[in-house]
Amino acid sequence: SLPKRLLQQLQLEDDTKSGNKMIAMSTIAVMNRLICVRACRKYLRKEILPPLGKVTKRPEEETHLVKSKVVKLMTHVDNSIAVLASELLFTLCKHNINRMIKYTGYGNSAGLFNRHGLMGGLSPNRRRDEEMSPDEDSDTEDYVSSFNDVDLVTAGPTRENIAFNNMTEEEKEAEANKLINLIDSMHRKGVIKPGGVGEDGKVREVDMAEQIAKVQINEQSDDSEDEVKLDSNHFFPRKKPT
Repeated sequence: SLPKRLLQQLQLEDDTKSGNKMIAMSTIAVMNRLICVRACRKYLRKEILPPLGKVTKRPEEETHLVKSKVVKLMTHVDNSIAVLASELLFTLCKHNINRMIKYTGYGNSAGLFNRHGLMGGLSPNRRRDEEMSPDEDSDTEDYVSSFNDVDLVTAGPTRENIAFNNMTEEEKEAEANKLINLIDSMHRKGVIKPGGVGEDGKVREVDMAEQIAKVQINEQSDDSEDEVKLDSNHFFPRKKPT
């Protein structure tokens, strides 16, 4: 069938070679059209997003899977290819944010979420989500049992940062200050610009002076209120996989 031939071609092609970039783009583009057909969409979901087992590698490192190829294309230097690959996977994930993060990692999906205004965690086109029929459970017992050891940013196994294990608190603080100074230097040179999530769920440029003033105001108000602590679970709630 056509979907099967497209998957085989995608897995065999090396898009880093001259000329093969267009082949990868064309293949992903055709897949994006085929997913409008329910039978094709079901087949592609089964082949590209099989049930997850025990997580031992990042998705882009599982080179024996078609999913690895598509996830790699999500961060392709050619934005057209990256958009096509991201939209394909997002549709196969039924526009479910948690499922997308589970299969690809938040880092690979950040650009897609920003384009859709989902940096705040809101679900787009809810009616369309509800119209899509639910698929079978996408998690195996191995995945469920190892869920707490999965890094949601990379969708790979959590790796302990050995570099900090033998550091004192003072050394850690010194490293943090170095990072702050580096970021500040890059900002002053125009290499990076500070951003924040707007009300529309998209990243927008923010004024540093304005943000510092807000932080100072919040710190003053915290003197009379309970301190609110934010961690990674605030942005990526650790819900049991569904």
